[in-house]
Amino acid sequence: AESLPFSNKSLDVIILLNVIHHISNSEKFLSECHRVLKHDGHILLIEPANTWFSRIIYKNFHHEDFDENAGWHLEKKGGRLSNANQAIPYIIFERDLKIFKEKFPDFSLTKKYKFKPIHYVLSGGFSYDPIFNNRFFYKIIKIIELILYPFNNFVGLFMFIKIKKN
Repeated sequence: AESLPFSNKSLDVIILLNVIHHISNSEKFLSECHRVLKHDGHILLIEPANTWFSRIIYKNFHHEDFDENAGWHLEKKGGRLSNANQAIPYIIFERDLKIFKEKFPDFSLTKKYKFKPIHYVLSGGFSYDPIFNNRFFYKIIKIIELILYPFNNFVGLFMFIKIKKN
């Protein structure tokens, strides 16, 4: 991720699903994205969110670190796939948004929202065994998440981030 194997201005979109919080040097990765994206290209990310509820879940029940006071870079704590700080998306795109805009003036954060307050937990997101493995329960979860939708900024476990290269 810190040395993308693509030519300059060759990609229309880069999609990451729970990845940026595992990248040791996210600033270098974002520089690489800038290099390889075409004008009007996009970076689409789905990453852990920092909410009242997610802090409880990630800090107490998840095996990866969640340190919202850390910097943009990961400390070396293990293998390259086990090293993580789930708060990195919050750090870059919320807490340090002004710094992000200064470092990457050609990037615009065009969309950001939090979602999925309970599906991850009840679907077995922390292990291979889902708590509920039944269509009926998934429908109930969907209804509950629709009811909780107005409160996603407080209870969402994930966030969607869309960045455009100008």
